[in-house]
Amino acid sequence: MPEQDRDSAPIRICRVMATYPTDTRPGMGLPEYYMFAHISDPSLGIARLRRGRPMPTPSNVRLLRLPYPDAAVSNASGLLRLWALGLKILGYITFWLLSLPYMIRFQPQIVHLHSPMPMLHGLFCKYILGAKLFITFHGTDANHLPRSRILRALVRRADKVCYVSTAMLQSMEGAVPDNRLLYTPNGVDTAAFPPGNEERQPKILMVGSLRWQKGYPDALNAFAKFHENRPDWRLDIAGVGPLHEELEARTRDLHLEDSVRFLGMRSRDQVATLMRESRLFLLSSVSEGFPKVLLEASASGLPIVTTDVGSCRDLAEEGVGLAVEAGNPDAITTALESMAVDEDLWRSSSKRGPEVAKEHSWEATADVVRDAYSKALSR
Repeated sequence: MPEQDRDSAPIRICRVMATYPTDTRPGMGLPEYYMFAHISDPSLGIARLRRGRPMPTPSNVRLLRLPYPDAAVSNASGLLRLWALGLKILGYITFWLLSLPYMIRFQPQIVHLHSPMPMLHGLFCKYILGAKLFITFHGTDANHLPRSRILRALVRRADKVCYVSTAMLQSMEGAVPDNRLLYTPNGVDTAAFPPGNEERQPKILMVGSLRWQKGYPDALNAFAKFHENRPDWRLDIAGVGPLHEELEARTRDLHLEDSVRFLGMRSRDQVATLMRESRLFLLSSVSEGFPKVLLEASASGLPIVTTDVGSCRDLAEEGVGLAVEAGNPDAITTALESMAVDEDLWRSSSKRGPEVAKEHSWEATADVVRDAYSKALSR
């Protein structure tokens, strides 16, 4: 357990999240996990029950995983979309009701939502239990702020609104007072992602949920063109999601069945091994905040090709890879080619990656968050 400042009084923190990392989905909810790991105050964690064993928490944390119904709204349309939206609302009301007895018993001083969706938890803790309300936007959820008057009105109730990418500020301008904004970037556990050597296989690795935000169709189209000149290269995709069948069908249409592998869900250790073995890492997203996976690839000494979304370009320009226009398969192909043929560029990016990763620590972000808690309570 990390040591807290001895002069700082313990704070009771309730952390509410839709996701928490498990052995079957180790990449989901990592910011929440590392806040638990590096903030030693007594904490209550409330998350949705998902398949798999949760990653272990310190002794100061009580983790509750509560079952409630949910549905994907973004992939639905018409009556199916209305049904999915209704089920999602019902799910969050159920989540709140199940959480009430635990929150009342715990009496938090800080309630920190890691998504704006469980706002009922935040409003109850703020106005009934007297807690300070923090909300973290982790990525695409910030895109809803400019076009949702209700969401803006709710978010303005927060004492602090945290964001993980400087690119998200554009969505937050006017929606949240500047003095309530707090930059809390993602970090990386460098011990879990040690660098590999230069003897790597001709593989491009992608890691992430199979959803529209990740731009996988662009990646497949780009790889198809890249593969024409480099038939010995392979594309490995680790992740699961609603687009799996569609992407497999697209792979067959492009005649890439023998060169593209869908690996399904992989543990954190397995992903780390894949990163040490692969030659390039590709992120083709059309929407992002500050993707943790780019830091993990960099820590592994794996050069990246990424699209210019969120803070991805900022990281690439620290010398760990190349950033190109989102939604442009030809630009992705060109960047992959550059990385594949330019040995000096590859080596410099691979060497620089672990150095950059060390500058992005979860400990530093946790210190910023804990300091903000103390300041909020002192007002």
